[in-house]
Formats: sequence, structure tokens, C-alpha cells
Amino acid sequence: MHLLAVERTYDVILVHAQFFAGPGILPPPYVIRLGRDPVRIARRRESRAHQYVYLDPEAGTGEMIDAGPVQFIWVP
Repeated sequence: MHLLAVERTYDVILVHAQFFAGPGILPPPYVIRLGRDPVRIARRRESRAHQYVYLDPEAGTGEMIDAGPVQFIWVP
């Protein structure tokens, strides 16, 4: 599966990505700093995440699941 998450604050927009995670496989996550929020309005932190799960890799089938904050990328 792949995990993608974004955090948006007044100061910064960060993207967290972890690819090809699965049972017994925990690759390192990537943190990508996109830059400052162009809106520049003071507001609370926003977090969104999606989990992309491959059900049958040979057939190319899978599903996207909205992931809650508890399912964000694990960093050792």
C-alpha cells in the first residue's frame, strides 16, 4: 500500500509519503516541504491522509481509503 498525507499550517505545507508498505515491510517515509501557505490567513492546522491499498497487484485492482490521523505514517 501507499500512504499519502498533507499537513497545512499558517507557516508551511508538508507532504508525507510512504510507498510499498505492507506486512513485514516498512520502508522509510518521505517528508516533502512544499513551501509557505499562499493564503497567509492565520488558521488551525489541517491534516488529510489517504491510504492506497492494492487488492490484486497482478490485476491492477485496489482502493483508496481516507486515513484518520491515527493512521499517519509511522516514523521509527
